[in-house]
Amino acid sequence: MKILLRIFSLTMLLANAHAEPITMSVFSHAKALTISLPANPTTGYRWFLRSWNTQILTLADHHFEAQNNGLMGAPGAMHYRFALQPGKSWPAQLHFMFEYNRPFEKGSGMMQEVVVNRVEAAAVQ
Repeated sequence: MKILLRIFSLTMLLANAHAEPITMSVFSHAKALTISLPANPTTGYRWFLRSWNTQILTLADHHFEAQNNGLMGAPGAMHYRFALQPGKSWPAQLHFMFEYNRPFEKGSGMMQEVVVNRVEAAAVQ
């Protein structure tokens, strides 16, 4: 089992060593935004939120959700929910920076940028 976890961890890191930014959208009338990233905490790797626009967003919640397959140590997703602060509006584009690493191993991680574009509600038919 440990060998499988190590292989999964190494595969995930190598596949994402030069990860392209993840792009997503948020409707202009939305009050919150959730970013979900693939994760498997049993490998020792964790997502760390490194930067976001704290002037207009508040980190409201973050939690891990395992896949519903009944297997111990199965991967899942880390969810980060951001709330738009009262009186603020979404800018045309937001940038978030996350780091996926093992805190106990220096240089074990990778950076992942998430770019969020505002979409006007009227633009969607």
